[in-house]
Amino acid sequence: MSLITLRKILNITNTGIGFTSVSRFQNLLYSNKINHFYNNCHGGYKYYSNSTPIKYSSPDFSMSKLSNGIRVATKNMGSDNKSNFITFGLFVDSGVTKEDTGKNGVAHFLEHLMFKGTYKRSKKEIESEIENLGAHLNAYTSREQTVYQIRCFVNDVPKCMDILSDIIKNSKLCKKSIENEREVIIREMEEVYKSEEEGIFDELHSEFYKNNPLGNTILGPKENIISINRRDLINYIRSNYIPNNMVILAIGNIDHEYFKGIANHYFNDINGNDDKNDSSTKIHCSEKIPVIIQKRGKHDGKLHIVMGYNGCSLKSIDLPKLMLLKIILGEYTLNEHKNNDIYNSSSNNKITQGIISDIKKYIESFEVFNTCYKDTG
Repeated sequence: MSLITLRKILNITNTGIGFTSVSRFQNLLYSNKINHFYNNCHGGYKYYSNSTPIKYSSPDFSMSKLSNGIRVATKNMGSDNKSNFITFGLFVDSGVTKEDTGKNGVAHFLEHLMFKGTYKRSKKEIESEIENLGAHLNAYTSREQTVYQIRCFVNDVPKCMDILSDIIKNSKLCKKSIENEREVIIREMEEVYKSEEEGIFDELHSEFYKNNPLGNTILGPKENIISINRRDLINYIRSNYIPNNMVILAIGNIDHEYFKGIANHYFNDINGNDDKNDSSTKIHCSEKIPVIIQKRGKHDGKLHIVMGYNGCSLKSIDLPKLMLLKIILGEYTLNEHKNNDIYNSSSNNKITQGIISDIKKYIESFEVFNTCYKDTG
């Protein structure tokens, strides 16, 4: 497949494409032949459209609500699943997009502090209890949600739910922990931006979603990390860690009513202002499509390029097609041990081999990516 055909596929299906370590690829991007083809492709891309949501159903999936509005969902793996382990967690519909203006980074900062001790357990006691149960506790922050998850034995779900609820409801957020984590997050940010591969995708978001919270980084700018205080963290909890923003989900061999009863025991006392209006609006992307970011490596001098096209949302009926296309197009890396002429490829079909033959003279690695959100992508 020629590069022109690749450009056509990406345009029609609304996806993204990433190029790494490029030397002469810009010339291909702006060739008259490709630009003529791009301008004649079908589709308008000034705004994201709200596609008809995909409806998933499964006889093993159950969902209900606690009296305070928290949703509880289970995916029972069935009698064929002999594992005694279960994964469950609290999904909070709140990430970077729910941060107040000037407080970008507070969601991630808060997630760090949730493991540093509660009024009932010290940091060491939390770690010890989880370790003694043979369980694993983890968390992450994204642009649209914060997730706290535990993997444990089925019989230990009540004990682990107790620990999780204690972390969510009773974290101390003490000054010493805040200052310690401030330094940790600053070092994390510095490490991230040492890598052109990491930093360039944040730049793509920033350019693609100008004047929209989706364009903000998860870590936040350094000046925000330095200035975030306990009051900011508490305000964020009060505004966002509320029942209508919460889902407690379990996947494993567990009965829904049993799991719901445990969740109810530990989380039914959470209250909050759930009368807030839904602030979701039509998201505007960059007027210029594709968005192209170029960045020169500080150490090796190589050029990194990433191109972003309009994608589809998590609700879109086109999402499975987009995911399949990503797999078909694959990713390719130059094998320097074979005369710089052989690519390691994640896909060996005719499409990918055609792409490789077209671009291997110019680049060291190539990958296709897609990032989907609730109302855009």
